[in-house]
Amino acid sequence: MELPSMDDIKRVRQLVETLTEQLTVNQEAISILKCQVEILKLKSKQDQLIIIGPSTRNSNDSLNEIKVQEYARLIQEHQKLKQENDSLNMLLEMYENGLNEQDTAKKTLQIHQNYQEQLSKQFQAQQQYQKSYLDLKANLYQINDLIKQAYVSESLSESETIEALKIENKELREMFHLNEELE
Repeated sequence: MELPSMDDIKRVRQLVETLTEQLTVNQEAISILKCQVEILKLKSKQDQLIIIGPSTRNSNDSLNEIKVQEYARLIQEHQKLKQENDSLNMLLEMYENGLNEQDTAKKTLQIHQNYQEQLSKQFQAQQQYQKSYLDLKANLYQINDLIKQAYVSESLSESETIEALKIENKELREMFHLNEELE
């Protein structure tokens, strides 16, 4: 699993900061629009209470039509900003989930690395113990051979000991490729 680079993480964080700022601006715009809608509703109610004479009715109707159009525009803008706000919230949630997944992946990777290091250390220690065991075993065999040789040399007579030493000398010379002239 490949982790994203630090540049990618910085870029995503900057994008999230920008989106968060835009979200804040949108929320402020929505609250302003809500206030404007309330003001228009109040004005509309006040206009309905005022008794207007027949000569001013046409101008009042056009004024009401403008207010209705403004109200409709505000509703559309409110819906648009609300959709954008919802999209930004969803994007922010996806980003947070991504960060959590990345953090989890990073921790998992570190756990695996630590586990591999511990296994490697245990394997090395076990190999060292096994080598020590084999060395000890070889030393015990050598000691056993020396004890046997000492026992054999004590039990042999002097002439047999001299003969055994001559045979051993001969074998050593052959093993080290020495001439027999050195006798």
